[in-house]
Amino acid sequence: MHFFFKAHLIQVIGYSIISAFLGICAISLIYLFSIVTLINGMALDIPLIYNYQQAYYYQDIQQIWQYDSTCVQHDEDLIYSPKFGRCNFSNPEFKTTLNFNGEGRAVPARSNANLHKKGIVILGDSHAMGWGVNDDDTFANVLQKNTDKPVFNLGVSSYGTERELKRFSLSGLSNKVDTVIIQYCNNDHGENLTNPMDIYTKEKVASFRDVLYTSAEQKKAISKREIVKKHIYRALHVLQIWLVNLVKHQPEEKNLDFQINNKVMIEVLSRYKKILSNKKIYILYVNGHGEQYMNFHSSEGQIINNLIYIDPLLEKSDFYLLDDHLTPMGQKKLGERLSKAVITQN
Repeated sequence: MHFFFKAHLIQVIGYSIISAFLGICAISLIYLFSIVTLINGMALDIPLIYNYQQAYYYQDIQQIWQYDSTCVQHDEDLIYSPKFGRCNFSNPEFKTTLNFNGEGRAVPARSNANLHKKGIVILGDSHAMGWGVNDDDTFANVLQKNTDKPVFNLGVSSYGTERELKRFSLSGLSNKVDTVIIQYCNNDHGENLTNPMDIYTKEKVASFRDVLYTSAEQKKAISKREIVKKHIYRALHVLQIWLVNLVKHQPEEKNLDFQINNKVMIEVLSRYKKILSNKKIYILYVNGHGEQYMNFHSSEGQIINNLIYIDPLLEKSDFYLLDDHLTPMGQKKLGERLSKAVITQN
């Protein structure tokens, strides 16, 4: 009896070892497949593979536009600003070329505009700038195609409302436009809460300059051993989270509340009354992956305190699968929506 029990135990242990080995092999293959396909520009909406790609993208390979020294320069007034000229910017889901000049990002269709008319200026962060799309595909260029008024795109990645308006005030465009479009994002709130005197300190400019020119070298300094350890940890950690989420109840996503964001944003706008006076001001929002706001003042056709709020009606499908920015089709959808609202008011 003891012999048979011992033999059965050995058999169980043997099967367990084999199962564990096969499981490790399977997970390793899935992980490697996820990484290789992403590196080759394929983002896949497949359970676990998507989770692996998402983690690898944001933790290891995503290029950040504002930390690319070929695209950005440190700026004593704005911490950083776009370099004039051409800038190549790519990630696995897109390969783009951006052009900047003294009037912001290039708006190719402006060549057909009536340049003697008062124009439209677009302020915003990476969504307005056009992260992930070429000059022709920005919603600014789509808007330009639908109006004969010149459109200027001053959007800059990661700027909050404060720096957007500061850039506008320094641009020399205030007297050339009668319409201001402000694209808001939920991550603007933190900068908007900051005292303006604390945003533009010399220490912040110097700190950004150091990061801009040292981040690439720091990445290269990571040893091969650390990289292997990181991949092993990620493969197991992401798998654990994925398995836990399979069995536990997932709460419904809660919409973000715009009310508190709006209150602080209005305070920022009030500091720039001089350059905003006698202008129509449109407020629209774009949040990563199409996150929606509750209590957004969707008052199209009705001007309240010189502001017109436009709900962009964007969906998750308007964004890249991994990157949280608008695809060319998403930009086009937003540009068409905006064109209708602006043309109706004008």
